[in-house]
Order: sequence, then structure tokens, then C-alpha cells
Amino acid sequence: RIGNVKLGIGLDFQKYNFDRIPDWIDDPTSGIDYNRLNLLHVHWAKVQMDIDNLDSRDFATKGFRLFVQGSLTQLLKESFGDFSFEPFAPISLDYVHAWSPKKWLTVLPRGRAGVTLANESTLPYKYFGGSFGRNTIQNNRNFPGYRFMELTIIEDGVEYYPENIASAECAIRFQIGKFGYLSALGGSGSASHELDRIFQTYFGGIGAGYSINTVFGPVQMI
Repeated sequence: RIGNVKLGIGLDFQKYNFDRIPDWIDDPTSGIDYNRLNLLHVHWAKVQMDIDNLDSRDFATKGFRLFVQGSLTQLLKESFGDFSFEPFAPISLDYVHAWSPKKWLTVLPRGRAGVTLANESTLPYKYFGGSFGRNTIQNNRNFPGYRFMELTIIEDGVEYYPENIASAECAIRFQIGKFGYLSALGGSGSASHELDRIFQTYFGGIGAGYSINTVFGPVQMI
């Protein structure tokens, strides 16, 4: 596998209909129905770098992957009633390394970070945390010990989804038989609404799971 760099512009249209928005955001007095919300974002500039030499996408035993992405993004006024939002710049980094001291044992340390520059981001680009899902969109990220979108922080008595986040994680994977894998994973990190408070609120979690490699792809139980 080789590295690549991508540059471009783009549009994102998001239509929401879900029940995970907490009460402090889904305020009936705001006049906004977050279960029927249409958002149109323009990315005036996007950059993405992906360097990947892991020997397997699903069960790597050696190599590393470095993924960096950033954008200058703005919510179009017309897509959100009379509200106007300033451009913001989410930038994130994800590094994972695979090391196998034994044929049946693989250690996978991982570091991730994300910051929001310029102005506060709009809802789809917060750093949502939680769940064990592998594939993510926008700035969502899996993390053991939390349900999907469960991770929030409190600053000055107000609850927020994070604008900035950093974490150190590690997974230890044992091969069981020819196609089975038992994993233990854990991590800790910090998150904030204001960038200068990034190291004031901490979180952590642990988990375990079993995976099997099938002809249809990996199946995971956690």
C-alpha cells in the first residue's frame, strides 16, 4: 500500500432523523426540530493525507497507518432558516501501529487527536465519541466504554459535544485457532469545548471482543 494526498472542495448534505440528541440541545423553545434537520455544508478547502503500510485491513500484524485530514467548512445560511454561521476548520490525526512479538499476539497502540480552529463547528462536525463501530463519518470516532455519541463534556456548567479531543489507546489481540481473534482494548483521553481547556476534562474506557474472519468478511462481537 502507498500513501496519498488529496486536495479538493465539496458539499455535504445531511438529513437527520435520530433520537440521540440530548435534551440540552433538543430544546423545544428553540424552534428547531433536530429529528427533521436538513444541513448543507460547503468545504471551501479540503486536504487529506493517508499513509498506510499495514499488512491487513482487518487483522494487521505489522506496519502502521497515519491519517490526517482537515477542511475549511461553512454551513450555508439558506439550509438552516435564518441562522448564519462563520467558517470553521476541523483538523484531525489518527496514527496506529501494529507490532507482533509472537505469531499469535499483536499489540496495536493508537493515538488520535482533533481540534477545531477559527470558530465553533456546527453539529455534524463535533467530535462525537463512543461505540465500537469500525466505519465512521465526519468526526465521529469509536471508543470503548461509551455508547454511540454518548461522550460529552461540561465547561462552566454547560454540557457540550467536544470541539477538541485527544486520546491514547491500545488493543491487544490474541489469535485463537486459524480464523478467530480475542481482543482486549482500552484507552484514555481528554476533550474540551474551548481549545485552551483541552487537558482539563478526562475520560477513559475498556472493552473486550471476539472476531472471526469469514468468507464474507470479519464478524465481531463485543
